[in-house]
Amino acid sequence: MDTSGLSILVVDDYPDTASSMAEVLKMHGHRARIATTGPEAIRSLVDEPADVVLLDLSMPGMSGYDVASRIRQSIHLRQPVIIVITASQTLTEQPPESVRIDHFLIKPVVLKELVAKLSLIRPATRKS
Repeated sequence: MDTSGLSILVVDDYPDTASSMAEVLKMHGHRARIATTGPEAIRSLVDEPADVVLLDLSMPGMSGYDVASRIRQSIHLRQPVIIVITASQTLTEQPPESVRIDHFLIKPVVLKELVAKLSLIRPATRKS
């Protein structure tokens, strides 16, 4: 299945990490943008829905699980596929039951594994 054209929001509190990931995704034909805080991610999704959110768990202020919870609870947001990207030690925390995480990836991300997961996702139908 062709996944070119997925709209992807990369959320990571390290701007260099987020920017690098976004650039790699663009090289694979996706539209990628970044957010470096939880509130910025939520605002970004309100302004421009995404097909996929690549979400770091360990962020100051508003954790990745908090961000995912806000996304899942919002009836005003189109529900993206949420892929958590995190260090292995943070995966010992279980997400709250109300938070549906679609996939987990361990840092450093193996590009082949991420591309394989993205290949299973269909872009949302856009209204003209």
